[in-house]
Amino acid sequence: GYWGVRLKYTPRCCRICFEERRDELSEQLKIQRELRAQAQAEEAEELFQDMRFYGPQRRRLWNLMEKPFSSVAAKAIGVASSLFVLISVVALALNTVEEMQHQAGQGAGGGDPRPFLEHVEMLCMAFFTLEFLLRLASTPDLRRFVRSALNLVDLVAILPLYLQLLLECFTAEDQLHGKGSPREHDLE
Repeated sequence: GYWGVRLKYTPRCCRICFEERRDELSEQLKIQRELRAQAQAEEAEELFQDMRFYGPQRRRLWNLMEKPFSSVAAKAIGVASSLFVLISVVALALNTVEEMQHQAGQGAGGGDPRPFLEHVEMLCMAFFTLEFLLRLASTPDLRRFVRSALNLVDLVAILPLYLQLLLECFTAEDQLHGKGSPREHDLE
């Protein structure tokens, strides 16, 4: 209760009035949410109509990437995205287990020193990057896209891989040119 009075200790008539009012308010809130969602959808449609470059195609791509219930293909992309998140989390967790790293290193045949699960993570990150870039390319409002917390989280999740690859590229280049020792450049 609001003043610390439990609903079960109130008289029946007050409880009925309270429950009726609560139901009315929750119905009003539901209607407001639906109206707000409809207004946002109409606003987004207007934004796509004013676009100079590929407005209708960008709207279709945006619906495909951001609205999983807009079509069967959008649902498939939503499911694929969820599966890639699951696979990425499992690969990340298993990649920390030493036994898994040794098995992957022995099975590689002396080729790439990276464990198999690291390749799986890179494939997932490539999917996440493609998804992010498609959403960025199709957004109707770039400012709103950049300010969105979820998009910032996606960007922060993607960037470390590319920073790691960039650093590995520079350290490998330095080692080829004889600058520094291999131990000096060992990041792990």
